[in-house]
Formats: sequence, C-alpha cells, structure tokens
Amino acid sequence: MYAYFYHGSDRPREDDDGLIPYQNTSQSARAKFTTDLPFTPVYVQKNLAGVPDPATTYNERVKKKQLHLGNPAALSRIKKQHDAKRAEKQELKAKKRLGVMNRKEAAEKGLWKLKKEETKYDLFVPLHHMWLGYMSELLGLSACPAFGAANASAMPSSAGMHTKLVKADFHGSIMTVRRSKNSALVGLSGIVIHETENAFRVVTQKNKMKCMRH
Repeated sequence: MYAYFYHGSDRPREDDDGLIPYQNTSQSARAKFTTDLPFTPVYVQKNLAGVPDPATTYNERVKKKQLHLGNPAALSRIKKQHDAKRAEKQELKAKKRLGVMNRKEAAEKGLWKLKKEETKYDLFVPLHHMWLGYMSELLGLSACPAFGAANASAMPSSAGMHTKLVKADFHGSIMTVRRSKNSALVGLSGIVIHETENAFRVVTQKNKMKCMRH
C-alpha cells in the first residue's frame, strides 16, 4: 500500500467520477464501464478539448479505425521469407516425386564419373552436333552459305548474343582455355560433358577427362 502526502493547493481534486488520482479506492468506488458505456469512446470524447461535437468526431475519425502496433515493413519481409521457404520446400517435393536428383545426390551416386571405356571423345561428337543446332536456334543464326564466306551483316549483334550466352546450356560445346593463372591449363580443349556453377568437365581428344574452373 502506498501513501501520498500533499501540501496546500498541491492536493489533487476529485475528478468528475468522484475519484482522486494516486489514491487507493474501494471496489465499490471504482469506475465501471459496460457495453452501453465502453471505455474508449468515453475516454476519447472526454479528452477532445475544444471540439464542438466530440461524438461526431469520434465516430468519423476514431471508431472502427485500425492501428498497426507492429512494423508493417518487418511483417512483410518475414512473410516474404516464409513464402520463399515454403515455395522452396514445395519445389523440392515436386522434384522428389519426379525422381529428379540434386547435385549432391548425383555426386554421391557417381553419375558424373565415367568409366575408362566411356571416356571417349568420339562418343560425344554427336552431342556437340546437337549443341551446334541448339545454339543456331538460340542465336537466330542463318544457314551457312554453300559457297564463300558468311556475310558479317547476317550475324546477330554482340550485345544481344551476350545476354543469351550467359543463360545458354554449354553441354556439348567445345571449350578451349586461352588464358589462365594456371599455365598448365592454357591450350586445354574438349567437349563439355558436365557444367556446374564454377567449373566445366570436358573430354579431350586424347580421351581424358579434365576440369576447367572459372
């Protein structure tokens, strides 16, 4: 229990409900609010000083208005992260239903490890021919002329090719290292049989599998 001491005019006066602030009151003397006289409209209208019609002001500007106590931006960011994780899980489940393996599972099962008799350059030449057709369609290249050299004006612009090459599939392409910090890789050439995020595995004309990292 707390006791408060006041001097002279500092003693608080009773409010309109007959209650003195900072003073414990009995249960029967406390203010009561019912559904007919709820707290919020009574409190707001009572504290609208200088307003000619507090009831109208409350109904138009306060009643049924929502106030966000949280941070909408943070809630939106959390919702986006949650939706992204859920979409990722759904995509993973769909791949499992289709029997699609991820990179780790494929590596564990040795799908990218060729046997010695399978590491033959000639076996992948047809794959390279398929890749040439794929790139011709992707870049919109015209057919090679029967006689003479191709006209340079028939070639697509370099700016347009760059965007398509970044997204292209290079399985079956022939790659050659022209410059590298590792001098042993310079001149290495072969047909790409496996493409990862930062490396290409190629089969050379000497029937050897080599790795090009970029």
